[in-house]
Amino acid sequence: MSAESWTVKDANGAKLFCEFVHNNLGAGKEITYSIETLTRSQQQNRAFYAMLTRLATALNDAGIEGPPHLFNSEWRQPWTKALCKACLFDPVIAAAYEKGSSSQLSVDEMSSIVEYILSEISQRFDIHIGGLSGPMGDF
Repeated sequence: MSAESWTVKDANGAKLFCEFVHNNLGAGKEITYSIETLTRSQQQNRAFYAMLTRLATALNDAGIEGPPHLFNSEWRQPWTKALCKACLFDPVIAAAYEKGSSSQLSVDEMSSIVEYILSEISQRFDIHIGGLSGPMGDF
């Protein structure tokens, strides 16, 4: 199975997509199309995960202990981007927006969560992540 995706943002994109559909129809190709509403762009997604990596590095460099290991509570896990997301972001996302994943957030909701978490980390641990922290606004 091969996959192709189209992001239609304007009239020209819609026209090109329609031409693509008509060309495939004319060639006798049977294709199933699905419509998906994107919550954030690939660029925003990459930026979020890059921020999580920088956050994990900053927490480790500052000596902030990570969560305890499941099998041995005396051993603390080092922070990783996955742990930052699971321990810091996911609970706030669930509490604030009653959503189970960051991929379900709108761009504005995601920005608010990131600003809130980074602001809290900045205030509590005096850790600043390259210009990413700031006031969150309404929550």
